[in-house]
Amino acid sequence: MMGREASTGSVPAPRTWGRRGRGNGRGNGSRRGLVTLATLAGALAGAPMLLPETTPADRLPRRELARASSRFTRLDGIEVHHEVHGPTDAPTLLLSHHFYGSTPVWDRLVPHLEDRYRLVTWDRPGFGLTEPPVRDVGGRNPYT
Repeated sequence: MMGREASTGSVPAPRTWGRRGRGNGRGNGSRRGLVTLATLAGALAGAPMLLPETTPADRLPRRELARASSRFTRLDGIEVHHEVHGPTDAPTLLLSHHFYGSTPVWDRLVPHLEDRYRLVTWDRPGFGLTEPPVRDVGGRNPYT
């Protein structure tokens, strides 16, 4: 004939997916929350160990690490490090380094351009010898 279901006229019971013998799967939320909380607490407790150790250079004033061509200008409350190369009457080029860079990334290019251009290389806030910006609690992000 047509099969067992058709002969008896009954519909087979739906298959239950998931864990057997543990109810409907609800009730484990508090345990998962505790595991998540414990993991987060462990990560936060270990975070200071991930920071690099300070070196003697980190404790020196920024100006002591500056080169002869270095200059410092206060802009928006931050002391910005920059270097100027080339003749004062030449067209000016502002050279900005990449993320995690600083003015020395331009050292190999400057000699090739400084006879034709006035070059200004600068350290972004928080990089090189420029002071890091101070973020207001609840205020705007100074890096945006």
